[in-house]
Amino acid sequence: MMHRVVVLALVVASMTVMGCDQSPASKEKKSSMAKAASPKAARSAAAQKPPAKSTQRDRAANPPQPATASGPQWACDQLLIDFGEVWEGETVQREFTFRNTGNAVLIVDKPTAHCSCSTAPNWTKEVPPGGTGVISFQLETKNKAAGLLHERLNIKSNATNKQTDHLWLKGVIRDACLLEIMFDAQYEKELAAGGDKPPRKKQKVSFGKALPNERVHRVIKLTKMGGQPLSLMMLPIIPTNTPFKIDFRETKPMEEFELTVSMDPPLPVGRHRARIRFKTNVPERPMYQLWAYLHVPPRVEIQPDLLILGTAQDKYPRDTWQIRFTNHGETPFEIVSIATSEPRYDISLKPRDPARPKMLIILIGVPGGADYRPPPYGEVIEIKTNDPEFPKYRLTVRRDARRPLTPRPADKPLVMNPVELQ
Repeated sequence: MMHRVVVLALVVASMTVMGCDQSPASKEKKSSMAKAASPKAARSAAAQKPPAKSTQRDRAANPPQPATASGPQWACDQLLIDFGEVWEGETVQREFTFRNTGNAVLIVDKPTAHCSCSTAPNWTKEVPPGGTGVISFQLETKNKAAGLLHERLNIKSNATNKQTDHLWLKGVIRDACLLEIMFDAQYEKELAAGGDKPPRKKQKVSFGKALPNERVHRVIKLTKMGGQPLSLMMLPIIPTNTPFKIDFRETKPMEEFELTVSMDPPLPVGRHRARIRFKTNVPERPMYQLWAYLHVPPRVEIQPDLLILGTAQDKYPRDTWQIRFTNHGETPFEIVSIATSEPRYDISLKPRDPARPKMLIILIGVPGGADYRPPPYGEVIEIKTNDPEFPKYRLTVRRDARRPLTPRPADKPLVMNPVELQ
């Protein structure tokens, strides 16, 4: 009996304590727990909770999106194409793809090349934002030396990130043999004068320009290309009366040969060419040939001696053209008067440059700028000097060197209009 009374007393006491716990601290604790349990509080807590670190899988599934750059943007993923191996004389053409990653229209100018062997026959001139374009690169390998070759196109556009870029073609030119210049008298002379630019193998036996008192002499090594033995038999030179002296010999049987081309002073004034031909045992190249070339200018040289403004304006449009007079001798030379059949030409004589005291330059501004084309009968510029050996030059301005000039119309007689020199 006593045991039941004690248990009942304990139960009553416990209920009394629980029912009387109404203190402010207790109420606040219960209120906080209630708020934490509400949906609004759950959202607030989630917002204040630091974000969880993203995993590599998350980043791969949701890559960051780059912001679109301001203005037109040039992007090209492949700036060089290797075309492999081709035989000398073949035409190589490849296409380069580029993109506009900006938010404005990308405008691409006509691609230019540092060599006349390279052109861009077609290219996309305007590319909208997010669009792609194509540039065709065409390379003529005629007269290219055997071996590795790099050629480039220069690209200009209105891109705000890169206004200039370069596209490259790379490959190997195959021929009957490899060519290497072993000795060149002009190069040795330049080297003795302080120059350090080596002779370029693509010159082969093209000597460029030499003065009448200079000696022309070049030794070239011809080596087999690949493992096949090489046989070279020289044929008669064309023309047979060339002033070039040519010597050819085999230095290593079926492997290496030596060609010497020379001309002793005084060199005859003019442009000299000779065709050097070899019969070979190469099936793809039964005939191998080299062109010897030399330009020996007169004492007073004019460049150009013929002004072609039709095709030249198509390829290199400009507003002003230059005529250069170079005195290769010691006798003083001055221009005393200029006259032209086209009074609209803006002709002036540049002040002599102290750095080039033997050169005089005439500037010719043409009407209409780059859109100007001479008439089919041409125009004339007459230049007089104080030199008794070269008292007068008559320069023809024409549209096309390949087409003959038409007769001048009767209502447009040839009248020379004097130019006032400053």
